Amino acid sequence: MNKNQLLQSAAFISLLVLSLCCIQYYVEWGVRCNTHGESGKINMLMNRQIDPELMIFGSSVALVQLDDSLIASHTGMTTVNMGLSGVSFQQYRGLAEEFVSYTTKCKYVVFVNTPFELITRNLLYEAFNFYAHLGNEAIYNSLVGIDPMLVNKMRYIPLYPLTVYDGHFYRLSHEGHKERTGTKPHATKPDGFLPVNDFHFNDESLRYVQNHSLHIPVNDTLISYFREIISLYNDKGIKVILLSPPVEQGMNDRISNGEKLAATWKKLAGAKNYFIDYSTDSLSTQRELFYNFTHLNSKGARIFSLRFANDLKTLIR
Repeated sequence: MNKNQLLQSAAFISLLVLSLCCIQYYVEWGVRCNTHGESGKINMLMNRQIDPELMIFGSSVALVQLDDSLIASHTGMTTVNMGLSGVSFQQYRGLAEEFVSYTTKCKYVVFVNTPFELITRNLLYEAFNFYAHLGNEAIYNSLVGIDPMLVNKMRYIPLYPLTVYDGHFYRLSHEGHKERTGTKPHATKPDGFLPVNDFHFNDESLRYVQNHSLHIPVNDTLISYFREIISLYNDKGIKVILLSPPVEQGMNDRISNGEKLAATWKKLAGAKNYFIDYSTDSLSTQRELFYNFTHLNSKGARIFSLRFANDLKTLIR
């Protein structure tokens, strides 16, 4: 290969790499422009467009069980439900850290926890909702602890993200560019409460739980993460509420260390904050209000949201 051919090859490769870099930038730009769905909620927070007086974080136990509009109307506080289906504190803590870094209005933050919240994960869930924000230190630090190999490759190897992005990511990009160009309206507020109209209890899960005793482990690293986040909020004068929602009695009966879990949450809350435990509330005995062991259906969610709103009013009076 002579010098001219080498120069032509180098120019072609450079042009190809530049083109791929532009494609990656364009795709990620579109995703960040999306304001709908769970990706939209994340983008609105990362763009600092969300600043309620009462912020609710959690997985689906927040998303499907706490009606932020109802809570707002009863407490008089602007409220946003930032619940993300299937996403544990270990994965969403970067969002909580980013929020506290800029909020000027928040007075209370609620972390809604499942009985399994303090179990460490090693797989990201619906990570495509987070990929466009890997350049943010808080997001990166929360994700890299779950899947360090994938997250580091995506952040530090040029063009590697293009080998990971899937149909979900490209669809989000397409929808975001539609919003950017005005062919689709922007969401005026985050998509918060998402009730589930399922009134048939899962009998298969019932048979499993009836034959198993559950000892739920607690990970010390996750406890330290909670302490760090709680401290960040308290330093800004924001009260933290650690909330354990109702758990259907069939599950509660099988959790052998439920009291220890509650004691752990109470200790984390400390004297400055609040731990509200509904896990063994009277709602737990009403199976018709659940669609599985840890999630209330739409009817149960409305009852629970109202109860929480009233209890919160009493608590902060």
